[in-house]
Amino acid sequence: LLCIVLFAMPAAGVSVAVSSRPILAAYALFILLPTYLTWATLYPHQSYSAAGLTVLYWLFIISVAADGEHLLRRSVEIRRERDRAVQDLERRNAKERTVAIKAEHLSQARARVLATASHDLRQPLHALSVYSAILASNPLADDLPEVARNIDRLVRTLGSLLHGLLDFSRLSADYYVPERQRISLDRLVEGVCCEYQSDAENKHLGLILD
Repeated sequence: LLCIVLFAMPAAGVSVAVSSRPILAAYALFILLPTYLTWATLYPHQSYSAAGLTVLYWLFIISVAADGEHLLRRSVEIRRERDRAVQDLERRNAKERTVAIKAEHLSQARARVLATASHDLRQPLHALSVYSAILASNPLADDLPEVARNIDRLVRTLGSLLHGLLDFSRLSADYYVPERQRISLDRLVEGVCCEYQSDAENKHLGLILD
């Protein structure tokens, strides 16, 4: 019974020292060698067979520990690969969320710009319809130059708005080269006032350019 217990102790050590074969080999050797020597002293006629079985048992324990160490290392590698995969997935999800938020913001900005552009386009088109009605009513010859200038200005305004929409589409596609140039603020404000002059008069409002 004592020999069974002593021979079983190295096998029990496999689960404890599976991560280090040298430690398990030394632990098993220090238990099996005294046990074998005691057995050989009590039973000298079985010394050779006991020595062979003890060595085979010792090697078997070391091989089992080697398999356990390989499985342990493999499980650690799998866990590391899983952690890396989870981190990569989290980074990819964060990047996709950032891209989705950016796309949503761009879509909202595009919708606001298009709504503003549609409103801005409606004003000169309405003014053009007014001037076309004036032309259809056979105005005086003295009024024709002013009407022609206003129509030309409105056409230029429409062209500027359309160019602005084109620039906005290029900007949305990340393909836009900014151009720096001087502008005349007086001319810009004067154009806005001329555009809304007729609407102000229709509502009996005074539009003053200062």
